[in-house]
Amino acid sequence: MSYEYVACQQARQGVMILSEFAGAAQSLNGSIVVNPWDSQQVADAIHEAVTMDGVVRAENHKKLFKYVNKYSAAYWGSSFIREMAKISERLEAGRGNQTKQVVTEVNDEAGSGSIIVDGSVPITTKA
Repeated sequence: MSYEYVACQQARQGVMILSEFAGAAQSLNGSIVVNPWDSQQVADAIHEAVTMDGVVRAENHKKLFKYVNKYSAAYWGSSFIREMAKISERLEAGRGNQTKQVVTEVNDEAGSGSIIVDGSVPITTKA
């Protein structure tokens, strides 16, 4: 949800307050990170957000937007495909032949699937 907030705040350059327990807290530099169980810290963060200087707001939003724009779903999907291709190349090189590996997804009756390489060994199972 935090990425969507940043993407929607281009005009207003809203200040983001994130829980330190949120996964995005470590990557979204430019947000205010708080312990949500500390009510004084949350209150201070809200005060900081509503009184923040416009220049600082703009700088923080620029950092946040740059990160969100770069690390989109398309980026993560492309990275995953590149890594799978590297693994496939390593496996193919280790075999000592030129056969192309086939990665397929097989679903059982329960709907859970496994990724299978060349119809043999499962490399991972979906949760």
